[in-house]
Amino acid sequence: MDELLRQAQDGSGLPAVLLHFYGPKLLWMFDATGAIIALMSVLFTVSFLRRRGELSAMLSAGIPHGRIFRAMVIASAAIVVLQVVNREIWLPKFRDALSMKAKDMALATEQPVLAQYDKINRVLIDGESIMVATNTVKKINLRLDGDFAGFGELVFGSSARWIEAKGDQPGGYLINDVIRPEKIDQLKSIIIDGRPILVTRNDWTQLQPGQCFFATTVGADLLLANEASTKFSTLGELVKRVRNPAIHSSSSLYVLLHSRFIRPPLDIALIMLVLPMAVNSGGRNLFVMMGAALGTVLLFFAIKSLASAMGGSGYLIGPAMAAWIPLLLIGPVAYNRLRMIQTL
Repeated sequence: MDELLRQAQDGSGLPAVLLHFYGPKLLWMFDATGAIIALMSVLFTVSFLRRRGELSAMLSAGIPHGRIFRAMVIASAAIVVLQVVNREIWLPKFRDALSMKAKDMALATEQPVLAQYDKINRVLIDGESIMVATNTVKKINLRLDGDFAGFGELVFGSSARWIEAKGDQPGGYLINDVIRPEKIDQLKSIIIDGRPILVTRNDWTQLQPGQCFFATTVGADLLLANEASTKFSTLGELVKRVRNPAIHSSSSLYVLLHSRFIRPPLDIALIMLVLPMAVNSGGRNLFVMMGAALGTVLLFFAIKSLASAMGGSGYLIGPAMAAWIPLLLIGPVAYNRLRMIQTL
């Protein structure tokens, strides 16, 4: 808070600084707890209806449980849908802010680099740090693991900016102030089977003296070392990453991808699993019922965490099965319990 107050004195104002720092974290908290909040809200609502006798009055009028709870189920589904929108649209825009500490808020966003090996070009991409806002890698170095005539084993430059592919021009890094190899402008470009890898000013006159272009599909987002860059990626970005043949995708990344697909129905299944507890509470105390619901939620997350750990490590089950196991175990039970309260 002292650091945020110090930044507010620069003229931004304390409300703006607090919103900039805590706003993305509130979105993350909603993504992590939205389904649990909906579940507890349903339990509180049903408990109050029962406690005041309104539930008994409606049942006496011939209104079945299914019709009474329909609005609650629809509202819960709306919250799950809002979580999907938050996860796919809002959170990815703030993934950098979510990885920053208070003292970093006033500075340009700079993250450490996680070296990535381009399997197609056989080049290890590394650097000192990456400026997230401009997709610029400081002190980039490319370790060449192939026959690149004249380039030796290392390409080193003061910085490199990621450029997206446009039309026939491939994506890659525009490297500035190339130190190694020396006399980069005099070297011929490396082109294999019509595919450019290292392009120099000798063949591409748009380049400035001391520049070269490294064509690759390993984008700047793949060089980020913080977990937020992957955890808060959109579903499309995850699919694009696992389908990228130039990089290695771990089993945990496949688990994360499959988990994104099944998380909405899994959240709905969790709510449907706990809802009958309020219907069949038998006059139990509200806090006793909440305790039973909390125990069910903890068991749910224990199964989910265990399956994800096994899938990520490749122990006994694959990544796809690890992501689907919680839904396969809980889904049929939740559906059966929902059908049960509809017939009461």
